[in-house]
Amino acid sequence: MRTLDKIRQYLIKDGDYRSAAQIAASTGVSRSTARAYLDYMLEQGIAEELLQYGTVGRPQRLFRAKKETAGK
Repeated sequence: MRTLDKIRQYLIKDGDYRSAAQIAASTGVSRSTARAYLDYMLEQGIAEELLQYGTVGRPQRLFRAKKETAGK
């Protein structure tokens, strides 16, 4: 299975927002590979992103499949 398909299928199946590290661990790819594919999926409109702000530091980027693409 291609990496893009593996990540896309994971996002569709899971349905919740997940970090790149969580997605990488669940799909068996590195975090940097997951981030590259997630950025591509955002550009293509396949995924959506949520910025989760904590009390200090950078926001955490979370990803999930777009609802309209999840059924395809």
